[in-house]
Amino acid sequence: LRESFPQDPVVAEEDAHDLRLPGQTDQLKMITNHVKSATGDSSISQEDILNWIDHGNGIPSNQRFWTLDPIDGTKGFLRGDQYAICLALIEGGDVKIGIIACPALEIDGSVGHLFVAEKGQGAWRKSLHDDTTSFTRIRVDARSVAEGSLIQSFEASHGNHSAQRAVAKEIGLNSVINMDSQAKYSMVASGNAALYLRLSSHSEKIWDHAAGAVLVEEAG
Repeated sequence: LRESFPQDPVVAEEDAHDLRLPGQTDQLKMITNHVKSATGDSSISQEDILNWIDHGNGIPSNQRFWTLDPIDGTKGFLRGDQYAICLALIEGGDVKIGIIACPALEIDGSVGHLFVAEKGQGAWRKSLHDDTTSFTRIRVDARSVAEGSLIQSFEASHGNHSAQRAVAKEIGLNSVINMDSQAKYSMVASGNAALYLRLSSHSEKIWDHAAGAVLVEEAG
């Protein structure tokens, strides 16, 4: 983003404040070495790592900015369960593009999917691991309510599970899926869940919902 859209602010969940603390020297060194190994670029410095992370400290603009969550669903990631990498473009207060990568999400017998949506152009999915596949159009579940599922946060603290189950029962949803991250939006957009419900007093952040919201909207 910094190279392709240098004028666009990026508003991200993470910053490098803790990694700059004196007690994090070994951790920063380990991260730098890991990035060098993963990219094959031995010239990457610790300061490069810190500056890349802090590029997400942008200030939202009324005109145009990006919002990023590099690991949405941290607890799911640590458990080896669902997590997502989420990016969205906001212009004039409206989400124009949403991109969600779900490396651990299984759909139609394959694991790892990339979801993309553009305002007014629809929503699409392709495999993260099979470069021979192309994007296919996705749509929300068109079945009857009784055949669908409620999907909600895995963590009970992120919503009122009992109230959400009561709502699901009232409208005829007979099954409930608990899942971390914006992978929940991907499940709804691809027709694998009928409703994502989050009844909570939790303070919501733009990077937790922007990409997923436009994905579901564009999937119908």
